[in-house]
Amino acid sequence: MFCPKCGHEKPQGARSCDFCDQDLNTPSDSTITDVVRSSGFVGRQRELGELTSALGDAISGHDRLVLLGGDPGISKTCIVQEFAAIADARRADVFWGHCYEGEGAPPY
Repeated sequence: MFCPKCGHEKPQGARSCDFCDQDLNTPSDSTITDVVRSSGFVGRQRELGELTSALGDAISGHDRLVLLGGDPGISKTCIVQEFAAIADARRADVFWGHCYEGEGAPPY
């Protein structure tokens, strides 16, 4: 299990995160856990925790922009799909974008 605010691993049954003191017994935390468990998502929990932390900040009224990049085949799409499911469970809007493959920009 990982802290929804900072993404650090939390001990089983912990009431707060040892790293950032986030209350871990919030409804949003259980919603996140339920969504991730139901999907069978494996790995990248720290990254998903960071995204979830940014979502919590945004829901609290702080401006956030998250960009995800990396080499092909490192599960960027899977992470974003999991994050979108979590955001949807918390009734947040998610906007997707993509880059053109190849060198340079398209002519128009």
